[in-house]
Amino acid sequence: MKILLSLTIILVISFFSIRPLLIEGYFPMHDDTQPSRVYEMSQQLKERQFPVRWVADLGYGYGYPLFNFYAPLPYYIGSLFNLSGFNSIDSAKIMMGIGMLLAGTTMFFLAKELGGYILGITASLLYQFAPYHALDLYVRGAVGEVYAYALLPIAVLGAVLIFKSKYKKGMIIYALGTFLVLTSHNILGMIFLYFSFFVLVFSFIFFLAKKVSKKMVISLLKGLLLGVGLSSFFILPAFLEKDLTKVSSLTMKGSNFSDHFVYLNQLWDFPWGYGGSAPGLDDGLSFKIGKINILISLFAVMIFIHFVLNNKRKKENKLNVVFYILVLLTFISIFLTVDISQTLWEVLPNFFYIQYPWRFLNFILLFLCMITSLGLSESTRLLKLSILIIAVIAIITTHFKYFQPQYIYPLDEQKYISQKSLNWDISKISDEYLPSSFIPPKSYSELLNDPRTTDITNNPGQKINSPIRSVSNAISLLSFVLLTLIAGWSRKKDIVSID
Repeated sequence: MKILLSLTIILVISFFSIRPLLIEGYFPMHDDTQPSRVYEMSQQLKERQFPVRWVADLGYGYGYPLFNFYAPLPYYIGSLFNLSGFNSIDSAKIMMGIGMLLAGTTMFFLAKELGGYILGITASLLYQFAPYHALDLYVRGAVGEVYAYALLPIAVLGAVLIFKSKYKKGMIIYALGTFLVLTSHNILGMIFLYFSFFVLVFSFIFFLAKKVSKKMVISLLKGLLLGVGLSSFFILPAFLEKDLTKVSSLTMKGSNFSDHFVYLNQLWDFPWGYGGSAPGLDDGLSFKIGKINILISLFAVMIFIHFVLNNKRKKENKLNVVFYILVLLTFISIFLTVDISQTLWEVLPNFFYIQYPWRFLNFILLFLCMITSLGLSESTRLLKLSILIIAVIAIITTHFKYFQPQYIYPLDEQKYISQKSLNWDISKISDEYLPSSFIPPKSYSELLNDPRTTDITNNPGQKINSPIRSVSNAISLLSFVLLTLIAGWSRKKDIVSID
């Protein structure tokens, strides 16, 4: 009953973060391709291609291995609605709305595990209404990042359960969460793997210091490997075949990471806008964390320190280790957004693919919400309720206004799904996964005069495979079978122990 009431409160308030999606029409965004991608995913599923890798109409009409390289999970969800009869624009908006609402819901379950129901609601709303969450959808249109942001708490919840000695349940949730994040957004998935490795190393150090058990470290490793295995159908081809494409162009020109570091004052406050990221302080959009998010988490740190120093918090509590790791990861994430970290960016493998250091805001917000919940977990019910009320008032008065697009306009679906739009307008926006030697056409008329555009793509149901993809699919299937067996064995063991 408590869970149902808590989720009702969260979803009712969170409704205001997606209200613009219910208005008829559409809105401008940086990545204005979402309805087209949903439509293309639907078309390939109709042709019984699974997992979907190749789409027929993009790539200037030559076909395009979009979902071999671009994380597909959100578009599978969007395509379900498109296949059910919704048009591509409404399907894309439903896909966006689900991703947005998931964030607060998943954070509630994570924060509840750390600090109980009241703090679970508090952390959930802080996470849901973080300014960067609004920026991701209503400014950037970064649907994959919206989903990864929403699904990160599931993976972290699994790790927390492992720290709390709930090894089997934690390992399963950790594996599933890892799979969901990796198939939602390539770059956030890569950052997540870096942090997961970091936590694994620190856990091993704590094991050597006899602060945690060997079983905990092994469970973390197993969960991570199973999650990577489940998603290998996507991540292995995406990584191993990327050099055959023009994907390196993503890190050039205006997307070089060195041009997009932020200043610390931008993390505290910066004017809201719908423009782009630029060098220095010329950004047309805001990278603020949210003052209420920062202040409440700082208060939580002070309360935690007070309780530890006054022996009101057991020193042997395993979650103390989690708290210390969270504080460290927060500082690391903030450090990686500013230019003094440039040397590290230059030496860490594949870090240049992240493109924008401010993407670490996803993790800063995650860690701050966890710090809030865990740091205040031993405080009184009155203090927890007071913090919740303060957070809700601050969110309503200062953060609601960010969750709206620049404007809404009536739009014909044909802008996204007509042959010309797909072959030319949408293809120009994203062509980085075409072969590295490919020279794009200079005009649509040039494209119309090339007979190869129809010869290549008009083969419904054709399966294009490779040894890498075959092996990747096999690893994913094996990981799924192993996870199913582990889950079944764990459930059987639980039933026996109850009897």
